[in-house]
Amino acid sequence: MFKLVFELKQTSENVLKLRLHWGFRLVFLVLLGIVVASVFVGRAEGTSFRLVPAVLVLIFVLLGLYQEQWIFNRDTGTISHDHGLLPISKTRMYKRETVDHIEISSFRKGEAPMSAQKGQKKFFQKDLLRLSLVLGDAGRKDIEISEEKNKATLERRAASIADFMNLSYHSEL
Repeated sequence: MFKLVFELKQTSENVLKLRLHWGFRLVFLVLLGIVVASVFVGRAEGTSFRLVPAVLVLIFVLLGLYQEQWIFNRDTGTISHDHGLLPISKTRMYKRETVDHIEISSFRKGEAPMSAQKGQKKFFQKDLLRLSLVLGDAGRKDIEISEEKNKATLERRAASIADFMNLSYHSEL
């Protein structure tokens, strides 16, 4: 499975961004280049149009255009989440006042929330961590989900974001 890797960067005195690492797009550009090159080599040898390379080109272009970022702006007191394809991405805004705190919690992928056999991990289940905005009564909005081995990085990110936006930080770990 391909993992989304995020980087946290302060772009100005009042703006902190958590966005996909530039390597995300690079991987798909390289794969796109390989498929396109193979199509040209095939055409030079007299091979006609093939569906599989055309579908792969489309998939790699779409994946290369995918973007996701969180923008924390302490000057305006807003947190925005942009995601989708670059020309038609969706933005969701949250006011700083609506955020109760930032939290790191653990969960088991593939387990029902109220499972009677809690604690017994099955072969297809995976223990994960989530970094979330807790929005009071409105629930939570997950910012990033990561494997347990990335606990220290996730904790540093949560602490940095909480400090930057003057929010409290809780960890259930």
